[in-house]
Amino acid sequence: MPWCAPFALSALTPGVHVATIAPGCTAFVEIATMGRLVGAFHRAGYRHIVIDMPSDARKNGVILDLAGGVPFIARARKTKAAALRRAVERVGERKALGVTMVDA
Repeated sequence: MPWCAPFALSALTPGVHVATIAPGCTAFVEIATMGRLVGAFHRAGYRHIVIDMPSDARKNGVILDLAGGVPFIARARKTKAAALRRAVERVGERKALGVTMVDA
């Protein structure tokens, strides 16, 4: 599907699709491209778009501008409460959707 390039779209279920990019190619996805892609996914009928990225990604601030909300993932016995508080402060309480605990 050319409208979502450089991503490939795969259906997990009829209502859940995953757009992936080849490892190592993420450096070529400029923030303007991400903004265009988010708009293209919305125009294609997608209501919820999840962007999975590491918390230390360099362009987090710009990606956050595109986001309607941010879910946080915390690792049991690894994620420090202070680090989680700082992350929520960076994002802002209005965009913080909640925390999911993994490895519990």
